[in-house]
Amino acid sequence: MIPRIWDCFFLEGEVYGVKVGLGILKYYELELRLCTFDEAVNLLKDLNNTNEMILFKYIEEISVIFKNLLN
Repeated sequence: MIPRIWDCFFLEGEVYGVKVGLGILKYYELELRLCTFDEAVNLLKDLNNTNEMILFKYIEEISVIFKNLLN
């Protein structure tokens, strides 16, 4: 799963990192709502039980508008 994330990150740029973070939060939304802060930290530290197909489905559904504010 990590090599695929890196491939997409290099292809799409840093906005893909934001999409991955939001996708992970969406994937674990119910569990995160029901657990304490410490449990949430432990849950997000170990993503080995994550279903890759479902996670990437969530990531692909996220639309992020990334504006360059330096111009």
